[in-house]
Amino acid sequence: MKNTKTLICILVPLSAISLIVGVTINNDMVLLLSLLVYGVTGKMALDPLLLYTIKINAKNSQLAMTFGIYNFLGMIASIIAPIMTGFLIDVTKGMSISFYVAALLLMASLVCFNFVKYEAERD
Repeated sequence: MKNTKTLICILVPLSAISLIVGVTINNDMVLLLSLLVYGVTGKMALDPLLLYTIKINAKNSQLAMTFGIYNFLGMIASIIAPIMTGFLIDVTKGMSISFYVAALLLMASLVCFNFVKYEAERD
């Protein structure tokens, strides 16, 4: 697909749905299928698309700084996520709430992503 925005708008909901299905269903085959779908549509598929989006939207003179900020925010998220997950597990006495929060954050990020204007849309 040439339009990465459309591809992201397809992959993120599939990823969120696979997270929720993996937690709510008690069937091993469905869990395996859910993990497979998340593996294909999740972080490993989205990161290259997000990096491409940053590349086409950032000015060439600010590209290194923009990638640095992206990497910094990703590292902050990798520090905060385990703390937040542990807190949610302690409060709710269950691990499934963290998967629901992850799916909710994915959908919230999709809404925010739709505000990104591509070069072609700016003209």
